[in-house]
Amino acid sequence: MPKSALIWILATVLAAAPSAAETAPPDLEKRVDRFLQPYLDIGHLSGTLLIARGDEVLYEKSFGLANHEHGVPNTARTRFCVGSINKPMTIVILARLLEAEKLALADPLVKYLPDFPRAEEITVQHLLQHTAGIPHRVTEPLDETRPQTPSSMAEMAAGKALIFEPGAQSVYSSGGFSVLARVLELAGGKPYAELLAEHVLRLAGMDDTSDAGTRAILERRASSYYFDTFGLINAPPADISHLVGSGSVFSTPRDLLAMQRALLAGRLGARAKELLVRDSGDLRWNGSAQGYRAFADYDAASGVTVVLASNLTSGAVDRIREALPKIGAGEDVPAPPPIEATAAQVDPELLRSYEGDYQLRPGTSFELRVVDGRVRLSGWLLIPISKTTFFSLQDYAEVEVVTAEDGKVTRLDWTTGGNTYPMPRVDIDAAAEDEPADLQSQVADVERAFAKTMADRDHEAFRSFLSKEAVFLSGKTARNGKEAVATHWKGFFTEPEAPFSWEPETVAVLDSGKLAISTGPVWNAAGKRTSTYTSIWRQEEPGAWRIIFDKGNKYCE
Repeated sequence: MPKSALIWILATVLAAAPSAAETAPPDLEKRVDRFLQPYLDIGHLSGTLLIARGDEVLYEKSFGLANHEHGVPNTARTRFCVGSINKPMTIVILARLLEAEKLALADPLVKYLPDFPRAEEITVQHLLQHTAGIPHRVTEPLDETRPQTPSSMAEMAAGKALIFEPGAQSVYSSGGFSVLARVLELAGGKPYAELLAEHVLRLAGMDDTSDAGTRAILERRASSYYFDTFGLINAPPADISHLVGSGSVFSTPRDLLAMQRALLAGRLGARAKELLVRDSGDLRWNGSAQGYRAFADYDAASGVTVVLASNLTSGAVDRIREALPKIGAGEDVPAPPPIEATAAQVDPELLRSYEGDYQLRPGTSFELRVVDGRVRLSGWLLIPISKTTFFSLQDYAEVEVVTAEDGKVTRLDWTTGGNTYPMPRVDIDAAAEDEPADLQSQVADVERAFAKTMADRDHEAFRSFLSKEAVFLSGKTARNGKEAVATHWKGFFTEPEAPFSWEPETVAVLDSGKLAISTGPVWNAAGKRTSTYTSIWRQEEPGAWRIIFDKGNKYCE
């Protein structure tokens, strides 16, 4: 299933647990084992499960393999990426710096990142509450295979258009939390990993927790796995550091329990408790990233904590999350029924007609592709069980393809836990379906808007038109990358008057609607034509063209 976003929305709420005065049922271990066994039999559970009341651990067992290739079993000290459970840790750091008066929630982003677009309007509180308008994902696939830092992630976030006006609405954003991690570094005067160790890990006694990219040597790290049609496969290569501040931490259930106990006892500070503990006194933490899955739930009425960390994202996790409190309360929870996911024979051409991008919410889209006969949605396997229906092993959801009267796919209906979540198809092919003249006009308008940034003396607006992979040639000198180009061109924006201007004269667009070339005259400040520019534009998002190549040639009359 798509990264951490859908899991966050679809996570089930813990059912009622026994009162604090009650003790654990004497056969708790047997009852839990009986419920888990069907999932173990089919290989859908891998990780460590912990149940505690207060500080007392009532149940702790590990299942499956930390590494299938070497046959290494999971243990209580195996470290798993805990995905978005990293966010409460970032919030604790924020709370500690707030108490130290090193920053304030009302601080505008411009105080820390002056070159960030709309930095005067975005506040620390916007980042905290997912109301800044920063997309959930600010990286491209290649970025997620390279080591990243809060600084590099903030730069990538700065290159993405806001999906709504700051403060206008709330849309979950891991990208926004990575920007927050950079703000905390600047306010706290230390790298994020050091802030995490100082303000969270040491105070809570979390000896097996760390912020670690894939290239770091991390003892007892579990490898992560995805479902394939006939078994498991290694999760695609990625460096988890691209989720810094939002999902890059590796931990254990024991450490997550320790953090919750420290938070509730006030050892992480009163402000952290205020920001993280619900009005009911409960804690509900959930995370998913790159094949890993974890949750840590505390029920205030019973004092019971249930924590699971896994190196396989499976629908079993949500069923376990729902059932265990009931089992702990002594209810007779029947063993789960067999998982029915027999693949149907479906015309490969029909499956390919479903390919495209589907939007879970603004700023969060997932790509459906057919690769080697397998249907995958951003890495998650979908098993066709009919011509228009799929089964998702990752969350035991049924996925229905919905079409319009003309037969075109309009959305996917994702149904799990009795709820249906529509995922409209993003019209990424709209540009290709437009008339060529419409596309040419669109690119010409973008080029004129690009040229207007020079006339308006607006370097930040100029920067927003640059692709991260932009290459600008000037004579024999090539400037590679958005930042290098923007830095060089900043010199053209220092004087009150623009030193030159340009205008599109010829525009051509490929049939795919994804690449376009624009050429035209360049005039100096006196209005004399001095050169001819050539720019290549790429449509990186629906309707969003960014320049990837630019070169000027001297003009000869």
